[in-house]
Amino acid sequence: PPGPNHTQQVAAITAQVTAQVTAQVTHLLGQVFEAARLSLATAIQHAFIVGLGVSIAIVVITFFLKDVPLNTGGLAAPVRQPATVPAAGDAAAIGEAEVAGV
Repeated sequence: PPGPNHTQQVAAITAQVTAQVTAQVTHLLGQVFEAARLSLATAIQHAFIVGLGVSIAIVVITFFLKDVPLNTGGLAAPVRQPATVPAAGDAAAIGEAEVAGV
């Protein structure tokens, strides 16, 4: 209601509401951040446990792999040259090669 103390009453109520809302929001955000921190810590812990299990499994599997000797002769396998396709202008050469039995 309007009156001589209206401005002071509105200012007091506004300050009180602002303080309450600030306290509630601060408390709520604290809870949210705490829950996020705990969930991230749990997720990281589970990821390390899974990674440890996978690496142990890989080490065990390596014991069952067959030993294959390396090529120590220094000679690489011969490289096969791809067949060349004659150009369109070489039709006469193709025909001569077929006649010659090549």
